[in-house]
Amino acid sequence: MTNGHQWVDRPALRHPRAGLASATVSGDILVMGGFSSFTDPFLTSVETRATGGNGVWKDLPLPMPTGRGNLSAGELDGLVYALGGLGDADVPLDVVERYDPVRKSWGTSTPLPEPRVAPGVAGFGGLLYVAGGEIPRGRGVAAEVTDSVIAYDPGSKKWTTVAQMLTRRTRLRLVATANHLYAIGGFTQAYKGLESVERYDPGANTWKKVASMNEARGLPGATATSAKDRIVVVGGAATGGPPAIRNPNVGALRSTEIYDVQADRWWVHPAQLSRGRVSLVCELQSDGVVLAIGGALRNGAPEITNHVEALTVG
Repeated sequence: MTNGHQWVDRPALRHPRAGLASATVSGDILVMGGFSSFTDPFLTSVETRATGGNGVWKDLPLPMPTGRGNLSAGELDGLVYALGGLGDADVPLDVVERYDPVRKSWGTSTPLPEPRVAPGVAGFGGLLYVAGGEIPRGRGVAAEVTDSVIAYDPGSKKWTTVAQMLTRRTRLRLVATANHLYAIGGFTQAYKGLESVERYDPGANTWKKVASMNEARGLPGATATSAKDRIVVVGGAATGGPPAIRNPNVGALRSTEIYDVQADRWWVHPAQLSRGRVSLVCELQSDGVVLAIGGALRNGAPEITNHVEALTVG
């Protein structure tokens, strides 16, 4: 049972995980990868639950081929693409793997042009867009937080460069509405949180600054509502650290903000998470209820959680 005034508990993930990715495809929510502790290897396991029903999670029989954290994922044309992130020994990856829910199998897709960690990803208009993140620049050199944006065409199986964002950002969220993509929050090169938001017009291939959030948020949960007229953003952190450092929950937030696409306005929703969380993801139930899934939280010492909470947004 949910209401529009507070986040309420839903069935938890089977495994605690932060640095995870998620997507919804064919009536199922998938969460994949990430890490369950600050020292264990990155996860290959994938959990799923129906967008309706009782909300209970189960493991997919076939795990993701490459274990990784701080990866990103997006749905395009009925397939889920898991890309980039950090692999064994915290090595940045250019790997792209594709999940087919009909065949219930994973396959490889065209690699990224270069390794990329913690970008924003969204499918839109027949293309898969990848925005920002961190690109390695050599041994002993800090990875570069980038403003670059690339798009994958599954027809040609090629990546192309599109217009760059106005701001370099990593650990952002990229959310598709009916007509645009929105690059939301993230961290700067110095790992300061960003409250700024940019809108991409695919037809014009241009980015435009829009209203900023009320709080700076890196690695929040974010999703568009079912009608695509609002964006819900929750949690995140005002400061962080490089993706190779698995302690992203400095100043983890409990607050929720909602963006009105037509009015270009953010407002703070009264609902707050039960505890501050960062490096979480958001997806929608079939009834439009927003789910806040997993992430890292702070209760004296950092902790990875399997907690799932739900909010009805009117």
